[in-house]
Amino acid sequence: MNSYDAAQLNRVPDGFSNNLIWNLGHILAVQQLLVYGLSGQPLHIPQKFVVRYQRDTRPEGPVDEAEISEIREWLERTVPLLDKDLEANRFGTFRPFTNSAGFPVTNLQEAITFNNFHEGLHLGYMLSIRKFL
Repeated sequence: MNSYDAAQLNRVPDGFSNNLIWNLGHILAVQQLLVYGLSGQPLHIPQKFVVRYQRDTRPEGPVDEAEISEIREWLERTVPLLDKDLEANRFGTFRPFTNSAGFPVTNLQEAITFNNFHEGLHLGYMLSIRKFL
């Protein structure tokens, strides 16, 4: 993320439906929804990120420098926050769901595992996108 300017982060290469910054915002929003949302906990990130980057969204236009910085900051903060919340045993109930691949996610640990898989998929997309920048 730090290796690219705003124009590069916002560029949607031919053949792709999104860009680097959308992918980064998306993994941020999905991690929060999977782990916190399905556990009935408040999300750490602002709601605007959920609306803009949740599943079935696409880039709506250029993301400005301020939002790029905000995404960067939240990406740096959310893993330590999750570690802290896990240590504090903050999570209780979990609302099971079936993920987009058709596999049931029935508890918090499965949600974290699926989130890691999901982030890996988007890392692959980002590695492909950057070849065209």
